[in-house]
Amino acid sequence: MAAAAILNSSKSELNENFIKACRDGDLALFTSLLNSADVNHVSESLHGIKYTPLGISIVFNHPEIALRLLDHPDIDVNKKTCESTALHYAALRNNVDLIEAICAKEGAQVNQKDFLNDGVTPLAVAVRSKHADAVRQLVRHQDTDLDPLDNDGHSLEFLVRRVENSRNAEIMYIIEQAREARMATSAESGGGLLAWLGLPWIGDAARREEEEREAKRRRELHEKELFELQALKEEEEAQKRRAMEKSINSLLDSVERKREELVNKENVLRELELIQARERQELEEEFQQRQRQLEQTQNCDAERITEEREKLCEELTGLESQLEELVCRGRREEEQALPCPECPVCLELLLPPTRIMQCTNGHLVCEACEAKPELACCPTCRQEFTGRATAMEQHLSTLFT
Repeated sequence: MAAAAILNSSKSELNENFIKACRDGDLALFTSLLNSADVNHVSESLHGIKYTPLGISIVFNHPEIALRLLDHPDIDVNKKTCESTALHYAALRNNVDLIEAICAKEGAQVNQKDFLNDGVTPLAVAVRSKHADAVRQLVRHQDTDLDPLDNDGHSLEFLVRRVENSRNAEIMYIIEQAREARMATSAESGGGLLAWLGLPWIGDAARREEEEREAKRRRELHEKELFELQALKEEEEAQKRRAMEKSINSLLDSVERKREELVNKENVLRELELIQARERQELEEEFQQRQRQLEQTQNCDAERITEEREKLCEELTGLESQLEELVCRGRREEEQALPCPECPVCLELLLPPTRIMQCTNGHLVCEACEAKPELACCPTCRQEFTGRATAMEQHLSTLFT
């Protein structure tokens, strides 16, 4: 819903939207409604819980909105949210700025009790929450009660010592220092001129009696609280022992269950190992048997392949012989079919690449015979040799190659 529409709505709707803005931290909507809404409006939830804009802004940790509400002139800091004042929630949040701002407001009731939470004051809330900064800020306010008692009659010392914490010593020191400072201030303000002159004043005796009664009351209260603390500690120790025994028994039961599970798993593991060993042995035997079969098959195949190879080699040799015979036969047939001159001396055909010599009449003779010393002229016509018959060599090379 737009801010303009909210401003035009009824007063109750405007206040409810203002509460929602404080709860959700919607700073823009909060700013637009601040001057129109009731800053002290008390809203009630479906569960009957009542809350104010200031209280709910601190509960949901929106300090900027809370500080702006505290600056509003009409703000009532004593209005309660769920039976707790804004100062209770500021102490719970340990927000020193909010505590200071609330305590500075005129009419702020710093000792109101939250009866839904054991009747504690804001200081007791800070002590119980172990917020040393909040305690330090609250005790600075002169109206803060340094000896409040909750609904069960427990003092601040009881709340401090009830739960062990590293801040306990610091919180007790802050409270004791504040008490001593107040007693010193009270002593300085009493007596006036008579105290200055060293003369007795009736107020001193009354004050001493009051202090003695207060000291006695505090001793008795302290002894009572020590007894209650001892009882609480014994009960807590008993609860811790029972919880520890229960935890130990549960742990022992768990260990026993785990041991039984481990034994069962070990038995299952042994069975699986036996099954695995048996299957492995069977697989090895099967593997060896198959290996022997493969070796036998391989040997048989090798022998068969060797025999076939030898047979093929024999057949190849026979085929090569037949081929050579056919080639020679074909060559002879070719030689017989084509006319080829022969040497008249050695009677060999003048087939290429034989070198051929000729005489002046063109008669042919091979170079080997022409080179013989006993052949001085042509055996056919007795003429001299003139050289190589190159044309005849080329012609025969063409025919026979």
